[in-house]
Amino acid sequence: DGVVSSSVMPGIKCGDVCSLSYKEGAVVFLNSAEDATSEFTGWSGDCLGIGTHTCKTTINNNLTVTANFDKVQMYTLTINNAGDGSGVIAKDGVDCRTECKESVKKGAEFTLKGTADAGSELENFSGDCLGIGSGVCRVTMDGDKTITFSFKNNTQGSYKILGLIAVVAGLAYALWRKSKKHIGVPK
Repeated sequence: DGVVSSSVMPGIKCGDVCSLSYKEGAVVFLNSAEDATSEFTGWSGDCLGIGTHTCKTTINNNLTVTANFDKVQMYTLTINNAGDGSGVIAKDGVDCRTECKESVKKGAEFTLKGTADAGSELENFSGDCLGIGSGVCRVTMDGDKTITFSFKNNTQGSYKILGLIAVVAGLAYALWRKSKKHIGVPK
């Protein structure tokens, strides 16, 4: 499934079949665009391919042009957000916070990036993802894929540090008060 259109000749937007009339000698550029479950496999008929999805024809008779599309195999991509922390996993502008599932074309390649929310940190990622940097991995859809990003809640660690600082400050104050009683204070 796909659409054939032209940016040069306005009005061309064909689904399955369409017929248009032009003056002899007109030069027509056609562009193909496949839908999410198809791939463009080429032009046939009276059109010369001049790019991956573009062809050119000159009207000198009645012409027939066919854009060929094939269904592609689709795989399931599952992204999980695990751990006691929180964060977002981004893929091509799509953000996933808990679990995301989507159908992806066979052979598609993309990058996933995990970003921890405030109070959390990214521990690791696992599954069908090749690490290429800190919190970043690459996926090639050659089958169903499951990737898990684990986020750790680190606010508890912050509270422990604050608690430790409070204890140390309290001890320091108590020692200071105790030492003050022995220095210049009458008994």
